[in-house]
Amino acid sequence: GFAACNRNLSLFLTAITESLGSYFDEIRANDASLYRRMAEEVCSPGDTIITFNYDVSLEAELCKAKKWHIGDGYGFVVGDGITPPSPIKVLKLHGSTSWIDSHFGGSLHYGAIGPDGPLGSRPVIPPREFKFFAYPPEVVDSQYPRKGGVSRSGSMILPGRSKDFTERERFWQDLWGQASEALRNASEIVIIGYSLPPSDGRARKLILENENRSAKVTISCGKDNARIKKELAAGGFTTIDRSSRYFADWLKALQLQQL
Repeated sequence: GFAACNRNLSLFLTAITESLGSYFDEIRANDASLYRRMAEEVCSPGDTIITFNYDVSLEAELCKAKKWHIGDGYGFVVGDGITPPSPIKVLKLHGSTSWIDSHFGGSLHYGAIGPDGPLGSRPVIPPREFKFFAYPPEVVDSQYPRKGGVSRSGSMILPGRSKDFTERERFWQDLWGQASEALRNASEIVIIGYSLPPSDGRARKLILENENRSAKVTISCGKDNARIKKELAAGGFTTIDRSSRYFADWLKALQLQQL
């Protein structure tokens, strides 16, 4: 009946999430030269990066440049003082391959559910991620369970026509609230490689209904540049630059400005 179908769907979505995570784990060792240039030459302390990507390539380059730290760099505290404060925040509004869920707080007893539900108040960071970011072995997430189940089932919002944020709802609300505040206070907003698709209603509202209409907006979204500019202009944004078609073009334009 319905219960069996619902369980099968849940297992299917979990399998997709795990497969996506494994894929990005495999490719993250590849060269990320554009992210490296962005981290080293463009990003400055106080910046906030809002991303809908799952992979960790950008954080890795920011970490190498000493501009991002995992302790609080994701917009939530992983451990009190385990790393220096992060100069830059990376807010991953659809989740991250570096996050996992600790079911029931790592407890083997299914009745141990806290106020935030079986997945807890935040994702946990497994030891392999600290190692990937080149932290010493003693720097770990104290909430990572030694026993009990872990998975990526609630740590990534899957692509689709409708995105579900009900698992760990308060966590997502806080993260999106931080993104909204960053946009309100920004002097410049740069949109790179994101087409603002109709299926991402929450993201469209975040950006297009942002009350900071005086911020300069730069768009580097390929063939979608003209459409996004039209939508931003209709929303009341007055200073919009769509001269850079792609990410590499934007980086090159910035480099020329600095000469």
